[in-house]
Amino acid sequence: MQKLTLSILFFLCVFTINAQKIGHINLGNLLEALPAAQSADTQLKSFAQSKETEFKALTEKYMAKVDQLNKDAQSSQYAPKELQERQAKLEQERQELLATDGRMQDEIQLKRQELLAPIFDNISATVDAYGNANGYNYILDSSIPNFMLFENGDDLTETIKGKL
Repeated sequence: MQKLTLSILFFLCVFTINAQKIGHINLGNLLEALPAAQSADTQLKSFAQSKETEFKALTEKYMAKVDQLNKDAQSSQYAPKELQERQAKLEQERQELLATDGRMQDEIQLKRQELLAPIFDNISATVDAYGNANGYNYILDSSIPNFMLFENGDDLTETIKGKL
């Protein structure tokens, strides 16, 4: 009885595995080919450049204050206590500058997500519709290194690109 149950279970597993239809797309190549993704990339680069320019101006202003403090320290015109107070203020500004850099990096990431979300939603909807219409159980992303151990499924990259 046990052998019969195992045989049936084995047969069902083999039948189920053989019945599945698997395809794959290279999402990286697909994104590079889409005009909407190219436009989003251009917008993101422009946004990042503006943040970089803004941060560079803040950094230059901070460095000018550091240079002035160093000159004032060498001139012996200022009392050590006053120099220490100015140095403490500069350290606080440095911490604020680092925090500003972190916020700007977060803003760039949020902008990236904002720009790419509709593109990924469109790709996902197109892949889902194509997969459902053509009987695919799985459509995998082949652009992820070492993700696809067996690449014998249908490459749907060009097909999906044509439907977008």
